[in-house]
Amino acid sequence: EQEPTDPTSDSDDDLNTEDPEYQVLKTFKQVLRNGIDFRQHGITKPSVTIHLTFHKGVLYWSGGRPITNQLREIVIKDLKFIEVGKSTNGFSDHGTALGVDPALCFSLITSMGDSLDLETSSNQERDACVQGFSMLIAASQNGAE
Repeated sequence: EQEPTDPTSDSDDDLNTEDPEYQVLKTFKQVLRNGIDFRQHGITKPSVTIHLTFHKGVLYWSGGRPITNQLREIVIKDLKFIEVGKSTNGFSDHGTALGVDPALCFSLITSMGDSLDLETSSNQERDACVQGFSMLIAASQNGAE
């Protein structure tokens, strides 16, 4: 019998092809492997475009600012939840996101309380990303020992 693989890996071999939810997760992981462009916000510096990718259970980004230990990466298993809208410090009214529509924004929150504060190009893109990242986080938490 084959041992189950990590649901947060970038392999699609572990996904149940009959389950529509896993098909959504599979598609999201494929899109992330190719990369998605976002605007990264922060408290003091101007927002910047980053290219976020997914490889072997880790999110990486080029450009922008690091969030933890000066690294531009987050292990999926370290993500705890998603804040929808502009509720983190990176989106504060005195930050770079003043005037940005909250319907375009979300934040990935780590177990250490750090956040990657992102702006998408449309409400639909934001909703799809929130759904995809929520599924990745759930898969990671369910797969934890």
